[in-house]
Amino acid sequence: MKKTLFFSAFTFLAGSTFAQNLPVSQVPSAKKAVIEEFTAYRCGNCPLGHELSNNVLDNLGEENALVIAYHVGGLAVPQNAGDPDFRTPEGNVLRNHFSVFGTPSGPVNRSSFGTASIDVSANNWSSNTSMIVNETADANVALDVSINHVTREVTISSEVFYTTNSADTHYLSIGYLEEGVIAPQTTYNTNWNSQYFYPNGDYYHRHVFRGFINSTEGDMVDASATGVITNNYTFTVPAEINGQPINIYSLEFFAILHEGLNGPTDSEIINAAKSIDPFVNIEELSSLELVVAPNPNNGTFTVQGLEDSDQVFVVDTSGRNVEFTRDGNQIEVARSGFYFLKVIGEYGSKTVTFTVN
Repeated sequence: MKKTLFFSAFTFLAGSTFAQNLPVSQVPSAKKAVIEEFTAYRCGNCPLGHELSNNVLDNLGEENALVIAYHVGGLAVPQNAGDPDFRTPEGNVLRNHFSVFGTPSGPVNRSSFGTASIDVSANNWSSNTSMIVNETADANVALDVSINHVTREVTISSEVFYTTNSADTHYLSIGYLEEGVIAPQTTYNTNWNSQYFYPNGDYYHRHVFRGFINSTEGDMVDASATGVITNNYTFTVPAEINGQPINIYSLEFFAILHEGLNGPTDSEIINAAKSIDPFVNIEELSSLELVVAPNPNNGTFTVQGLEDSDQVFVVDTSGRNVEFTRDGNQIEVARSGFYFLKVIGEYGSKTVTFTVN
């Protein structure tokens, strides 16, 4: 049975979703926008929220924005066998702290935007993120990630540099998301985020928050420091969370530098960074034989040497992942163009090119 795959969050050719990796920039730079989206798989309005946050990423660019999807509340509680449990203790802590009691909703950079409380309205995500990216950040943040896909051990290096110093104490939180978890999702309108629904009713869940690696509040950072502030972390990705397997090949890591879990006027996110694509750390195996046939083709082709368990990604010349369908070793791509096909197996990966006329 064919299944449409959506791989729009990563770019292995670009090497980074946020373009800035180590060393951290030491010149004043624009802020990154961060949407902390509170959602739930049984929330019928939440696909509209997902569409709104996806639109922000499309409009601002993945390099300028980060979306973190916390699944919270009663509508996130599994009801039937096989239903997902995306809930996390950290998501509940943040939900209560920011007084988020409806979904979809959530703050942008934990800012009040001049009001008496932190603005959590999803309807304001577009305008609020546009304001954020036009501000200059007091500090730059950079993040490098290396993953051993066999042992599941992750090594993370972060750097912070203040271009504007203060006497404040800030906090750095390191976390990770899973992209493209296939699971049910309720919707009240089939037009909301419709491209992420499968014909059988399943849904492609993006930016699923899986946890903080240090803590919800994070590690203290001295905002008066005049040099580069470095932190290193080692973390083993669990095989499963709440009984659900975690796909080691579909993770994003992020860092948010913030004022702490305080009130509505002193909890802001100062800046953020997202990890490099973990796929760049997978060894390319020249001995892995893959043949695309025919090549060129009309959009339908077979990949000789492809195993059922292999991960497959199609990427265009700009480094963007492209939608496709797969049935065993047969692949279908809808649009003409020159593409890279990356296959990741148990012991490494292989990239080949093909053309759709």
